[in-house]
Amino acid sequence: MNTPPATSRFAGLSSFILRHWDGARRFQPENRQGTLGLPRAYYVASRRQVVRHLVSDEVPFIIEGLLAMGRRREARDQLENLVHLALQFGYLPATSLVEAKPSPAHPILGWMTRRYVETTNDDTAWDLVAPAIARELNFWRARRTAPMGLAFSFPPRAPRAAPPLPVSEGCFESGRRGGAARSLSVNVNMLLGIAERCLADYHRSRGDALEATRLADAAVRRADLVREWLWDEARGIFADATEPSVAVRGLSQTPNLEATIFHPVWLGGADGSQARRILSRLAEFEQPHGITAVAAASSAETRLARPALVFVTVAALRNGGQSAAATRLAGRFLSCVASNLRTTGDLWPGHDACSGNVPVGASAVLPGTMGVTAGVCLALVDMLESSPAEARPIIGGAASPAMVG
Repeated sequence: MNTPPATSRFAGLSSFILRHWDGARRFQPENRQGTLGLPRAYYVASRRQVVRHLVSDEVPFIIEGLLAMGRRREARDQLENLVHLALQFGYLPATSLVEAKPSPAHPILGWMTRRYVETTNDDTAWDLVAPAIARELNFWRARRTAPMGLAFSFPPRAPRAAPPLPVSEGCFESGRRGGAARSLSVNVNMLLGIAERCLADYHRSRGDALEATRLADAAVRRADLVREWLWDEARGIFADATEPSVAVRGLSQTPNLEATIFHPVWLGGADGSQARRILSRLAEFEQPHGITAVAAASSAETRLARPALVFVTVAALRNGGQSAAATRLAGRFLSCVASNLRTTGDLWPGHDACSGNVPVGASAVLPGTMGVTAGVCLALVDMLESSPAEARPIIGGAASPAMVG
């Protein structure tokens, strides 16, 4: 979708993004103003010049938008920037802000590269990314793995040097911030499993059967552990297990039902029976203008329809064979974004899923929004308005990439 069709239902929304998204494009090859230098141009969350730092967890959704626009070179540039950061720190930092000890982002390199290659057939990307994926896997194994073999994470915190913006617009979390308890994370472990499978296929394509077998076996073992420790049979969902102390004992499942329950279906980590049970919970989140972050949401924050969570849920529904529900949800969300654009003249990091209104104070949080909102909108418009034969899939999926040696 390089330009929106004139008859498009969302032509005005797409045109606005295509006209203004480059206003959120930055190029800074050297460290400056508290922000790390990056080798390629990158996209930030807002058109306002005060926002200069990249947020790693947002990049996959920005890449989805760039691919929907046909901007493949720029999509690869985003991969190259994250590889640069991962090789510099030994793991992917949450942001490109200069920090003495930056928090790690989710291990997205394997999954994100696979999505890029699936769309572009640019298999040379694996040669670029494979060393960084290996570094990332080593970090999580050595520094963030509990005795039973599952990786853990800490709740995300806002970087101290950043403007008052969301860390990742709810890309992989529904909004938890701060706290000391570590968590055996469903998303982290499924993403690590994808990274292990991708790297196994890469080594197999390069003739290293021994390393390929080791990585493939590690991915299988991780998937078994996720089912054993993190599948909640009573509720029919995967749920993070939080620890009351640094020791692995007294584990308690996450009590709140959050929209991140759909991530395992998106990432391909749920089998057919599990996917059906998870997707059956959609009605507890879906509202007239999107989905809430938490089931039976009551506060303004938990009622916020965040673009990344909507995208993930739409992709999960398509992955689970529920195309009609996916189309309905995407249409509701985009219609509200387009309506608010006509009313306010701008995009926003979310809107109230029940009323459709932009929350009071949103202008003070993220004026001139682009980033994830722009990327998700373009990807969803592309999905809705492409014919079935032309549609670019937005499914995470569990299949390993086909590597070309």
